[in-house]
Amino acid sequence: MFLKSIPERGYPEDYLLSRIKGRRTSIIRDWRFILHEHDIIHHIESLKNLSGINSDLIDSRLWKEYYWVYSQMNESLRRRFHNFFEYMEIMRFIRILRYRKDNDIEMIKNITMAGLLSEEIEDIILFYHDFPSLIKEIEKRFISISNLFRGLTDVYEREGQRGIERFIMDRYLQIVILRRMDNILREFFVHAVDSRNIIFLFKSIKWSIIREPYFISGGRIERRRFLSIYNNKKIDELVSLVKSVTGVSIKGMEDREIENALYGTTSRMLKQKARTDSTALILHYLWSLYIEARNIRTLLEGRGLDREILLNEVVS
Repeated sequence: MFLKSIPERGYPEDYLLSRIKGRRTSIIRDWRFILHEHDIIHHIESLKNLSGINSDLIDSRLWKEYYWVYSQMNESLRRRFHNFFEYMEIMRFIRILRYRKDNDIEMIKNITMAGLLSEEIEDIILFYHDFPSLIKEIEKRFISISNLFRGLTDVYEREGQRGIERFIMDRYLQIVILRRMDNILREFFVHAVDSRNIIFLFKSIKWSIIREPYFISGGRIERRRFLSIYNNKKIDELVSLVKSVTGVSIKGMEDREIENALYGTTSRMLKQKARTDSTALILHYLWSLYIEARNIRTLLEGRGLDREILLNEVVS
């Protein structure tokens, strides 16, 4: 439902691995070095062979590369990586809904030109001019995947745009973690579930959120510990949880510090596994592309800020 149907070319796995090994050398990894450059953005443009970069261009390149990787995969590899590509397209779908709420059709068409989002989903987004009607149709389609999506319209009426974004991603992760998949993909999604639960706890403490918590099971965090931290609203308990999950000691209550600790842990896990596992190598490449795009967007948005601040903002 979520992914485009693309003719399979039947390339063997070794062929794709050799191509990825060549392409991954262009990914920026030493962000500390980048931040010592006089003109950070100009240096990135030089490294990536681009000019006039902006967030939309960076996102477009990411989704086009995902499309390329998927198009090179044989059917066996596509099945193996289906959950990852679907997960990334769900994130992109949520972003598209933001533009749809503002009725920015031109931006939506630009976003959907690249990537793997299915024509079925694209048509739904563009067909409904009334946003509440669109949400009702999305709920109807998503329920065909899982009954966990039931109630999306009610969430929108109570909590608005942010509510449906949270609802869709929480339910999707709860669905995907229960599927059968390769071990390295499962470990990736365990990290994703843990990250989602921790970020919810962080926001509930920082913003004193009081609502029925949605715990995503299937990760390494026990429900009992999750609920204890949620109810007590003590930052030291959250810091201890982050340390146990990531091995990183966070200092305060900054959004990026939490996210970077979580994303950095995923990156290090995949990098280590990629040395001996071909599935991990491909997944590490795909994840590294996402982190690179995220970091470049961060630097674009943070032009003019102190370099030490920016260093803490990027995932290294």
